[in-house]
Amino acid sequence: MYLAEDRILSLGIYCQPDCKYFLRYVPDAGARTDPMKSHEDLMKQRRRWINSSLFAFLYVFKNYYFNAIESNHGVFDRYILLNASMILSLLSFATSYFTPSLYFYVLYATVAQISVTS
Repeated sequence: MYLAEDRILSLGIYCQPDCKYFLRYVPDAGARTDPMKSHEDLMKQRRRWINSSLFAFLYVFKNYYFNAIESNHGVFDRYILLNASMILSLLSFATSYFTPSLYFYVLYATVAQISVTS
């Protein structure tokens, strides 16, 4: 179940003790998904993503963060890049948490404005 989250899988590989693995970007990689057919399905999907993002962040922080500090990677990788990655992950979670409410606020304001002018 934990391998479903790419963050957990990536940091699990990166943070192996006494190893020096590197993750590489593959520009030709692709993914396909089916679009949501209703707003309700979209919001359910967003809620699942938000919950899994929080779970992934907490899981990675608890299980891999301190292993990475003790890994064989360079000092810049261990301290600067890893901390920046954790901060960006936390900011990403925070923004994704408020995105659905902002979406519905804008949708409500737009519909209300249209109904007033009609």
